[in-house]
Amino acid sequence: MTRARKTEPSDITRLSARPQAYRSRQTAAWPGIATRQGGIALLVVLWVVALLAIIAGSSATSVRTQTSIVDNLLASAKARAAAQAGVHLAVARLLHPDPEQRWRTDGTVYEVMFSEVRLRIAVTDEAGKIDLNAASGDLIGKLLRAAGIEDDRAAALADAILDWRDPDDLHRLNGAEEDDYRAAGSSYLPRNGPFKSSDEVALVAGMQPAYFAAIRNAVTVYSGSASVNPAVAVPLVRLALDLFAPAPGTGDNAAAELAPGTAAIGIPRRNTSAAALSVQVVAAMPSGAQERVTAVINLRSAPPGSPFSVLAWRERVD
Repeated sequence: MTRARKTEPSDITRLSARPQAYRSRQTAAWPGIATRQGGIALLVVLWVVALLAIIAGSSATSVRTQTSIVDNLLASAKARAAAQAGVHLAVARLLHPDPEQRWRTDGTVYEVMFSEVRLRIAVTDEAGKIDLNAASGDLIGKLLRAAGIEDDRAAALADAILDWRDPDDLHRLNGAEEDDYRAAGSSYLPRNGPFKSSDEVALVAGMQPAYFAAIRNAVTVYSGSASVNPAVAVPLVRLALDLFAPAPGTGDNAAAELAPGTAAIGIPRRNTSAAALSVQVVAAMPSGAQERVTAVINLRSAPPGSPFSVLAWRERVD
C-alpha cells in the first residue's frame, strides 16, 4: 500500500509563491498594461468629477433663479397690499375731522411711507372730467382736439362715440354703427347703450391706442353731468374749455405720474361731498417693484360698516 507523501512546509511556500511569480512574469512581459489601466481609471474619475461639478453648478443656478422669482413675487405682493391700503388711507384722510387736515381732491399728490413701501397718492373729483354718457358731441370733440387729434379725425371719433352710446342703428355723419364694425372684421359690436366704464371708449371705431392714452384720465362715466365743474377740471379738460393752458410738463398724465407735491390744477379743493372720487396710488418697493391701484369711490353712499363704496377698481403691475 502506497503511503501518502507528507507535505512539507517548504512545499506550501513554493506553491503559494507560484501565483506571485506568475504575476511578476506577466508584468515583466507587458509593462504598459498597468500604466494604461491606471490612466484610464484616472480619466474616468476626472470625467465623473466634471459631471458632478456641472450638475452642482446647474442646481445652484436653478436655486438662485427660483429664489429670485420668489423674491420678486414677494415684493410684488407687498407692493400690491400697500397700494390697496393706500386707498383706505386716502379715505381716512378725506374724512379727517379737521377740514384743514383733509386731503385735497384736486389731484394734489401726497407721499407717504407705509412700512418700507413708498406711497404716492392723488385724489381727483370725477366732476372735473367729461362724462362719456352725458357730454355733447361738441364737448367730446373739443377734448379730442385738445389731446392733439386733428380736426377731421376728432369729429369722426366724436360721432362714433355718440353712435356707440345711442340706442339706434342710425349713422351720424362721421359715425359708426354695427355694419361698420362688421365690415371692419371686429369681434364686437357697439353697445348701443351707455358706456359701462371709461376704458370702454378704447373699443370705439377709430380710437387708436395713442388717442385713448391721451384722453384716458380726462373722461369718466361717474359724474352723470353734461357739463364739467371748472373748479376741479383736470388739465386736459381745462385746456379743451380754454380755462387755462397747462404749463410745460403738467399735461393730463400729471396725476397718473404722481410726482410728489404737485397738483393737477392750481385751485385747492377739499370736496368730500363729490358723487365720485378717483384715488390713484403708486406703491414703490426699495427693490424697484411697483404696483398701481386706481379706485373710483363714493363717500356719499356706502354699505353698512364701510365709510365708502367702490364704483371701479383697477390694478396694474410695473
